[in-house]
Amino acid sequence: PEAWFYIGTIHQNHKDYKTAIEYFTKAIDIKSDYADAFYNRGLCWFYLGDRNRSCADWIAAEDYGRENMSDRTDKCR
Repeated sequence: PEAWFYIGTIHQNHKDYKTAIEYFTKAIDIKSDYADAFYNRGLCWFYLGDRNRSCADWIAAEDYGRENMSDRTDKCR
């Protein structure tokens, strides 16, 4: 899952959010509790204007142990 995550991060850094989402999803498919992949995928959804999906991913990231998520998830609840 780490390889898919890092490829997704490269695409995210180049603002190719749709492709990044595909790679973060592959990482999550392999490791269903991959908090960092949920967080990054949530950022991509946010940049694409999909608040519902970004919130769902950020809440999952928080549930799977990513710390300091309240600045994002508080706006989702």
